[in-house]
Amino acid sequence: MTTPGQEEKRYDPRDTTLKFVNKPDALDAFPPEDGDQGLCAEMSCGHAGQYKFKCPALKDGTVKKCDKEWSYQEVRRLAVLTAEEMAYFEEKMARLAATEYCEFKTCLKEWKGAAPGSDRCNNDGCINAVLELLKNCKTTALSEVQGVTACPSIRACPTCGTKVEHDTTGCKNIICPRCQVEFCFVCLKLTPECLQTSSYFLPCSAGVAPRQTSIPPPSSSTEETGASSSAVANASHIPGGAAVDKLDPTPNVLGFDEPCRPDISFPARKIGTETFERSFQKSWFTRWKWVHYVTEKDTVLCFTCCKAIEKGLRHNDRKTSSFTVGGFCNWRKATTKFSQHELSDIHSESERMIASLLNTPINALLSEIVEKEQTTARTVLELIFRSVRFIGSLGLSLRGHNNRDGVLWKLMMERTFTLPTCREWLQRRDNWMSDTVQNEILEIFAHAVQREIVSEAREHSFYGLTADATTDISTSEQFSITLQYVDSKLEAVNAFLGFYSAPDSTGETLFSCIKDVFLRLHLPLERLRGFCFDGAANMSGRISGVQAKLKEQCPSALYVHCSNHALDLVLQEVAREFRVVADTLNFVRSVSVVVGE
Repeated sequence: MTTPGQEEKRYDPRDTTLKFVNKPDALDAFPPEDGDQGLCAEMSCGHAGQYKFKCPALKDGTVKKCDKEWSYQEVRRLAVLTAEEMAYFEEKMARLAATEYCEFKTCLKEWKGAAPGSDRCNNDGCINAVLELLKNCKTTALSEVQGVTACPSIRACPTCGTKVEHDTTGCKNIICPRCQVEFCFVCLKLTPECLQTSSYFLPCSAGVAPRQTSIPPPSSSTEETGASSSAVANASHIPGGAAVDKLDPTPNVLGFDEPCRPDISFPARKIGTETFERSFQKSWFTRWKWVHYVTEKDTVLCFTCCKAIEKGLRHNDRKTSSFTVGGFCNWRKATTKFSQHELSDIHSESERMIASLLNTPINALLSEIVEKEQTTARTVLELIFRSVRFIGSLGLSLRGHNNRDGVLWKLMMERTFTLPTCREWLQRRDNWMSDTVQNEILEIFAHAVQREIVSEAREHSFYGLTADATTDISTSEQFSITLQYVDSKLEAVNAFLGFYSAPDSTGETLFSCIKDVFLRLHLPLERLRGFCFDGAANMSGRISGVQAKLKEQCPSALYVHCSNHALDLVLQEVAREFRVVADTLNFVRSVSVVVGE
């Protein structure tokens, strides 16, 4: 690089004190791959290569260096140096052109010992923080990999030395974010070599590799990707999990205008400790439209999220790294993870961004989102109705001490075990599982049963009535009404219509209650041919009793004194003949009166 009016400082080939050689560049950590690098001046230490001044600052909002080259004249002219310092600088640059300084903050001295790029220099007190982290990081267990219970949580890539951290889920293989090389996190071998004697979810034949005591230097073929080599990144589930700190999008969706859905026979393999094999299911393409299958790796990506990252609409995220970096292949948890990803805020945001980029009207996008929410809500509500009906048919209570301590809640959790979207809905505050909603559902079912009973009773000419009133624990008068009729098979049917709350137990009030029930159920009183009550005055009284008032409305109806009540009266009189029994009954009656007061 030159500045206007100036020429770049160059070696003079006629200078006999310089030795020019043609050998690999020793001053560039990432030299070109071409074999012939051209003639370079060899320094007194024996190294040769090209050394350039480049801006080390980071670009705004990124982890990429500026790397803009500075000219020799610019460095010399702008350096804040006195005349003596300038002369010293010239001498030092000429004498130590190939010398590097230690980058570690505990040292920052002139490099001594091994060539630059080693783990540390030989200065006293020089400490490589990365190396210390590799030596002292905590151990972790890979839950999905059989037998791996104590593995260092942070590793250095065996190819370029970048630090990578496993998130403890998924298989043992991950992808380095810098060099994009896939290796085994457990044995530190490259994936092809590791898979010769093992598999993604089985232990390595060589066991867990010990903690690393040195950092592998970058290979000559490694290229910078912009990922910081000093930032610990979290690996994801895959084969092909990767660090996700400001990652570039995976190249597996580049060049695709729609998700890849090959019509092939998908490979099967064992996962974890399972004795059988699993594979990708073709039906998942229909259920999840965003699924993008990577044939080369037998993994799945989210086409929507990858496209959003590729177009610069959003950055990669740790939570979705398994669907945007290397791919997801834990088929045992596929449906659960797919549903969770589809409902995540990050995926929804990617959908909105892509739709906005394609000029999709916002109302159409919102309609699609609302439609998905309505479908989920409809499914959950139907499950709740079916569960309440099932529990009610067994005569069991819906709730326990609270809404989550009863038969209904446990039944719903069991039914939604394979429906992650519905289970997630149940964790919401407004999940339609409150006691108020349950009572409303029971009331709807009660009305439906009543309509069925009344519809059948109307098909026959006449019917009868049985009613009785009692006081519950809250001192409210509960009036029960039962409809009686003969069906088409000439069999007697007793259909309970329900309990009705009455303000008092007078004959007039109870008669009005019966009349109101028959009116609301569209049952004409004129077709009533019989009614059965107990012998209490408010029920059987000749003047103001319920039977008298019904006689006025239905002259052809017949009143029958309840035989069960008559039997109860007989037993009561017999018991009074025995002093012990009579005293016991009187005592119980007195206690009930005291408790009631």
